[in-house]
Amino acid sequence: MPEPNRNFPKLLLPLVGVVVAYDLSGLLGVVMDKAGDQVYLIWPPAGVAMFALLAWGPRLWPAIFVASLLLSLGAGTPALPSFLIAIGNTLAPLAAQQILTRMAFDRRFYRLMDYLIFGGVGCTVVSFIAACLGTGALVVTGETALQVAGRTWSIWCLGDFLGALLIGPTLFSLFPDAGRARS
Repeated sequence: MPEPNRNFPKLLLPLVGVVVAYDLSGLLGVVMDKAGDQVYLIWPPAGVAMFALLAWGPRLWPAIFVASLLLSLGAGTPALPSFLIAIGNTLAPLAAQQILTRMAFDRRFYRLMDYLIFGGVGCTVVSFIAACLGTGALVVTGETALQVAGRTWSIWCLGDFLGALLIGPTLFSLFPDAGRARS
């Protein structure tokens, strides 16, 4: 019989916290500015996802997936595009987390290089991947017309970039010790 995971209780609070923070920040993004169908000029959940994965590592990806799926379904997006968007919104910060980790990014932002790496690489990776997969999902499922896909992609990319750039560092400054006792 397999031994139970002793780290699960320590991981449960961050998992639930990420789902709640992601969805609440998503509602904030909706209230701030709706730029069109399913895209927003500032998307705070991108920053929440970056913070969560950089603080606790890639093991928190299920929280991001579930939160994104719930938020999309709650906004009235049909199930298939919601599922595909959730995949993109999970893969994007996972890729950025992996790249930033390999680039020796320091989440304390002590060096100018950390700001440049986070904004220039991390936020760009998050926004590009999420916008490509999200817009693709909306076009393939017929939720967005191909004629407006470029506009949708541009707004999605900008919204995720700004959300990650504004919210990620803010969360690191508010919670500098989050996830530090990783096992």
